[in-house]
Amino acid sequence: MIGCISTEERCAGLARWFGTYGRIINQLLVEVAHRPPPTEERLVQQKIDANRDIFIQHGTNPNEIHHISVDAPFGEFERAIVQYLDRVSAQNLVVDITSMPQKMLFFLMKLLRNGYRNIDNTVVVYAEPDEYDRNALVANHEPWDALPGFRLQRDSTSDRKTVVAIGYDPMGLPEEVNSPEFNEGTTSFLFPFPAQPERVARNWRFIRQIFPNVESQRLDIKRVDGMNVPEIFDELCGLGGFGDVALTLAPFGPKPVSLAMALYASKFSTGECRTAVFYTHPLYKNPNYSIGLKIVDGVPRINCYCVRLGRSNLY
Repeated sequence: MIGCISTEERCAGLARWFGTYGRIINQLLVEVAHRPPPTEERLVQQKIDANRDIFIQHGTNPNEIHHISVDAPFGEFERAIVQYLDRVSAQNLVVDITSMPQKMLFFLMKLLRNGYRNIDNTVVVYAEPDEYDRNALVANHEPWDALPGFRLQRDSTSDRKTVVAIGYDPMGLPEEVNSPEFNEGTTSFLFPFPAQPERVARNWRFIRQIFPNVESQRLDIKRVDGMNVPEIFDELCGLGGFGDVALTLAPFGPKPVSLAMALYASKFSTGECRTAVFYTHPLYKNPNYSIGLKIVDGVPRINCYCVRLGRSNLY
């Protein structure tokens, strides 16, 4: 299993519940350190310590936990991932993206799709929270830049469509609308729907922060089920003409949408119309980013997505 430890209670949901279905024989856990202000340092550490203890109580070896700062050189993430995958010989891999930084998620999906054929089955999981904090969730973002492995090349076409996954905070995206990476034509938004009313309202605020005139002809809003990875992947295939139209993806929405984007970008990562992925990484994360793990009829809402079965990639 590959996953991350954060301040969110749901990051330990898999550790709590997986014993019902099987046994994790080894794992790589990345404890991602953000930059809390002094007033929040104690709270952040308490939450991370509590979640780490849950993993250890359910069999995690402390040596399987790596501490990496969110603003560390990406080589630290890459080295930990590659060394782990080169070492393990398990046929089944579970990847928990619940609290995984985007740069780690996208790199890992591309690495697994295009290599490591010894892994028969790969399942990606995402745990839903009870609710999100109503205050700002992230802040102090890094500059708009390509994710590792998804940068534009010189031979790439300049005629691109931009697809933005809608979240709660555009993190500097409004300033980038007129940058070269944004196409002068239509920008498509993937809007998670249906969703709870307050979440829909936050999603609309996200769009208005980027394009105050939501009636602009530059906007193309696509409603997608934010938890339905196959549906989102199919929508991207339609927008990108199955790789014939160059896309620039901006993953600011729910993690399952990011997963679909990562799978699409990994599939169409070469050639003149290769897919680019740009993002503004937040250096600060609200310690109360989300609350609890969603439970429905006594069962945790941990969504599972098969991305490889019998050594065959499904996307």
